[in-house]
Amino acid sequence: MSCLCNTLFTPLELTPSALTYSPARREAGIVRRFLSVIPADSNANSRSYKMAARIFSRVNLVSKRFFAATASPGASLAEKELAEAKHAESTMKTWKLISYFVAIPGILICTYNTYLKEKEHHEHPRAEFVPYSHLRIRSKLFPWGDGNHSLFHNSHVNALPDGYEDEMEH
Repeated sequence: MSCLCNTLFTPLELTPSALTYSPARREAGIVRRFLSVIPADSNANSRSYKMAARIFSRVNLVSKRFFAATASPGASLAEKELAEAKHAESTMKTWKLISYFVAIPGILICTYNTYLKEKEHHEHPRAEFVPYSHLRIRSKLFPWGDGNHSLFHNSHVNALPDGYEDEMEH
């Protein structure tokens, strides 16, 4: 079994065909290097090969999607920048349309729905106060105000230990 460092960092050939990039060539090299580290046991080797083939077939799909959107590998820098600018412009246009025709109407619909639900909620009468002994226990006063009101107290919704404030005043 060879050392992992020697198999992963082998010197590259400097032929013209080796200098051109292709995802398939890269994938084949990675699988070859991965399999050269595996012991010669036939059962382990076949299982490892199947696992490596599954992993790198997924890598190949991702790399094909990525490189399909870019310029060809032999293109000049100006051609690559032009292709990237064209892609960026179309992507920006797509997301701008999605924002205008999907996001903003969706926000407006959700706002309207919330308004209707809150309007319906406020039309219901308030529940009658029942002085349960296990609720609204004040063993120590709150450190603000008169010590009897909670920090975010709402006199219409939150009852004090003796009842609702507006019922106590009348």
